[in-house]
Amino acid sequence: GRAETYVTGFPSSLGTFPHTWVFPWDTMMVSGVLSLLDPEALRRMVLAFLSADLHRGCAIDFRTGEPVGNWYAVNDYAAVHMAWQYVRYTADLAFLDERVRGRSVLDLLVEHARYYRRIAGEDGLADYGTAANLLECVSSYTHKVASFNAANVWNGRTVAALLRLVGRDAEAQELESTASALSAAVLELYLPGEGFFGCRQPDGTLVPVRHCLDFFTVLQCMPDALGRERTEEMVAFFLRELKTRTWMHALSPLDPDAAFSSRT
Repeated sequence: GRAETYVTGFPSSLGTFPHTWVFPWDTMMVSGVLSLLDPEALRRMVLAFLSADLHRGCAIDFRTGEPVGNWYAVNDYAAVHMAWQYVRYTADLAFLDERVRGRSVLDLLVEHARYYRRIAGEDGLADYGTAANLLECVSSYTHKVASFNAANVWNGRTVAALLRLVGRDAEAQELESTASALSAAVLELYLPGEGFFGCRQPDGTLVPVRHCLDFFTVLQCMPDALGRERTEEMVAFFLRELKTRTWMHALSPLDPDAAFSSRT
């Protein structure tokens, strides 16, 4: 029979990308509701994403199953997040034993949780490269960013919880320990009193970027590490610079890059 796939982001981009490109980032955002409303479709989509090498593209073309475009830093987080949403809403633990590329889904999730270490520096933070791998339209959002390093903290703890379900406690302990150390490193990117984070550059400098991605990803992925003072400062920043009467800015109008971007 024919397998259905949801095109999660691209009807609004007709003429820019083929409709058969599907992005882990977009699918991650709706993976909770798809787990509830169409879990079989989501299951197939997650297996298709895991079957591809998500470190070779920003999306996969569902006609071929091959990765396409430039690599997106979000992809490890997206892979773990989609699988976690599916398992927690459906209780389909057999999914973790499904074989993909000769390995179990759970083993591939462990690989996604650990991938950041290949591009991490001595401080433990992953360097995600240029704007093309991150937000594309914000030229200053580069290299060691708070968002996806915080996501690596969440990835480690979430995959550890899945490992404990099947008795792989030693691997779980290693992931949990590394996540705790990484959580402390992410806080080194925070700008005290400001409510937002900086991006650590290869020369060690910290470039402030007032973007919503850090705001909601860090709060989602490692809220317990922030403490009351940082959390209050972050909320104050959101209310002061991102919130509008009808919606919100992704990039604060006070950020220098806002003058140069067509998608702020």
